[in-house]
Amino acid sequence: MTLDVLVAEDNEFWQDLHKRIISRPDVNVVIVGDLKSALEVAKEYAANNKKFGLYITDGIYPTDPQDEFVKKGICYDFYQKIKEIDPAAKILLVSGDNYDLSARSDVPDMTFVPKEYDVFRQKIDELLKSAEVKNDI
Repeated sequence: MTLDVLVAEDNEFWQDLHKRIISRPDVNVVIVGDLKSALEVAKEYAANNKKFGLYITDGIYPTDPQDEFVKKGICYDFYQKIKEIDPAAKILLVSGDNYDLSARSDVPDMTFVPKEYDVFRQKIDELLKSAEVKNDI
């Protein structure tokens, strides 16, 4: 069974690095450049009775007062929208900035990892293994 992973990342270098780290024969990686596109793809999947085993998003996007997801420059609104589509979604927040998500009760299923190669790779391996087990049940 193939596991689908959705990556929302605006930086091409990190898009390529994410794809290299995540890619496996049984993993399909879908990469988009912003949160709005990620939400559209997630909705399309849901409309076809499919869902992603893992959502990965950059933590900070350039602020844009016209964009509902990044008015504050962070992706918590996106998290809530994904949870509406897929309540069991696993979401990995990857950022060069440091977050303490333990203080936020509104994001219980979001995991944070810094943009450090070894830490990111280890967390991806852990989450993909967990998601693969769920998809086999």
